[in-house]
Amino acid sequence: YADEEKKEIFQLECALASTKCRMDLENTVCDVDGDKLVSTDSLAAVARKASLAATKTHQPIGDLKVSSSLALTSIAQFGVPYLQALSAWSGMYLTPWPFCTIGQARTILRNARDSITAAGKAWGRPTNSKIEQIFLHTAEADLEGGLVGGFVIEAERLYKRVLDLLAEDDVSVEGYAATMLKTHCLLGLGKLYLYDAERLSEAEAFARNALDILSSVDPTQRNCIDSQSICFYPWNNSALNKMSHSFHMCMSRQLVAEACIRSSRYDDAKLFLSDAVKDLPGNFDAAFALASFHLRMMFDSDADSCENNDALARTLLLKAAKMDTTRSGPFALLGVWYESQNDEARAKGCYQKALAIDPSHPVAGRGLKRILSLDELQPFCERATKQNSPVNGWAWRCL
Repeated sequence: YADEEKKEIFQLECALASTKCRMDLENTVCDVDGDKLVSTDSLAAVARKASLAATKTHQPIGDLKVSSSLALTSIAQFGVPYLQALSAWSGMYLTPWPFCTIGQARTILRNARDSITAAGKAWGRPTNSKIEQIFLHTAEADLEGGLVGGFVIEAERLYKRVLDLLAEDDVSVEGYAATMLKTHCLLGLGKLYLYDAERLSEAEAFARNALDILSSVDPTQRNCIDSQSICFYPWNNSALNKMSHSFHMCMSRQLVAEACIRSSRYDDAKLFLSDAVKDLPGNFDAAFALASFHLRMMFDSDADSCENNDALARTLLLKAAKMDTTRSGPFALLGVWYESQNDEARAKGCYQKALAIDPSHPVAGRGLKRILSLDELQPFCERATKQNSPVNGWAWRCL
């Protein structure tokens, strides 16, 4: 091929990649009818695919080879990194950045911002759109505040910056979208403050404020978004509207419940956690939080009003384990449950299963330490110490 032909063919590939990124999400929601919610598993599959695509290096098509500079420029011009960033983040309807490390998420966002700049130069479109600033700031706040190794102070600054942008008169986002972004930032700030004893009341206030706002809006309401923006917004589809609303209702109740637990209001916590599961039945985090609560109540002397915690804890932990077999938490806590029942064989099996998923899991590691001899424990400790993890101290202390 001549150089010009190579360029045209590659640009066509980039245009197709941009369209495919949109279609992956649209195809997931197009067949959802009535009052049904979009499948969490289907949305997670889209996020996983986008995360993989956004972090892999460009592969040439057959014998077609182009320079790295042309590849990066063409990909950016068609907004591919930006669209991939939104799907990899998925923070408006899933736990943000579900398949990314903090380094990967930062790289994806940097490429997305470069994409906006390149598109501005190539097509003459606005390069300083507040809508795109809002989305990218929110996604960045989620990664800094929610992923291991993030900067909490930066997350707080970004959430507040988004709230300020949403309050400006000239921002081209309103109605339902603005409401959801506002509640998302309130919940983000609440999560940041939750682990600071001096700001616990602020965390609960943010969560309750978000819950009140969400209770007053109609998830089927459509909003006006600047048509010049090159991205797919989750509020263009009624099924995703409902999913986003249910997800944030669920997160609000979980956050209020956690604040109640930290202030020993266990009856209130149980009600909020139960309602969170009802808001979004397929959400792993909600199911696991309720199961963890009942396990905690088994060992709490102030839990007299919560009956049948033993049986409920086991049932709910098994349900959470089946919901997502790639998560180590339910297996680790099932190990704790069986150990409390003096069933060391099943406890050991559960702890080992948890460590097979996450070799550095501290609850599972300490559980095995109580059951196994040091010689039997050594292989698990060696695997854990090879992990770049802030929670593998239990393994180092055993070696």
